[in-house]
Amino acid sequence: MLVSEYEGIHNPEERSSLVSVIYYCSLLDDAIFFVNHAKGLPDVPSSQPLRHRYTRASILFSWIALEEMLDYAIEEQGLLAAAPPKPLRSRLDFALHAIGRPAVEAEAFSTARKLRNRLTHPVINGKAAGASIEDARKVFDFCSRAIKSLFTHEVRWGLDDSSTATIFRENVRLLADHGG
Repeated sequence: MLVSEYEGIHNPEERSSLVSVIYYCSLLDDAIFFVNHAKGLPDVPSSQPLRHRYTRASILFSWIALEEMLDYAIEEQGLLAAAPPKPLRSRLDFALHAIGRPAVEAEAFSTARKLRNRLTHPVINGKAAGASIEDARKVFDFCSRAIKSLFTHEVRWGLDDSSTATIFRENVRLLADHGG
C-alpha cells in the first residue's frame, strides 16, 4: 500500500508548509530481519535448512523492495508513460538518469540478479536452493543502495513496525506555534 505525501492534505497552502519528506520502506525491514535471524542461528547442520530459508527470504524481500520503490519513483517523477516496461535494469537506469544520478554498478547488479534468479528459477535437483548469509547481505546492500539512489529525499527502514504501510512519507512541517 502506498500512502501519498499529500494524503489528507487538500489545501495547497498546507502542502507548501512541508519542509522534508522521508520515504520508509518496510520491505527492507523484512529483508534485514531475515538476514539477522540467519546470522543468529548456531553453526550446526540442523540449522542449515532454516538458515537457507532466512537468507532466501532476505534476498527476495530485498528485490521486491527494489522493484516496488523503483515503480514508485518512476510514478512520482511523472515518468510513467516514458519509462521502458522491461527489463528491470533499463527501468532502473532510466529512473536514475531522470534525476541526474549515475547508472547502477553493472557488476553489483549482475551479481545480485544472479543470486535472485538462482532462487526464483531453481534447477530441479530435489534440493531447495540455498544462499549464504554473505549472499543475502550483498543483495540487501545492493538493493538498499539502489533504492536510496532513486530518491532525492531520505529513505529509511529499520523501524520494525508491522502496522506501518509498505511505503509511507512522513511529512515534517514547520509550525511556529509548536516551536518547529
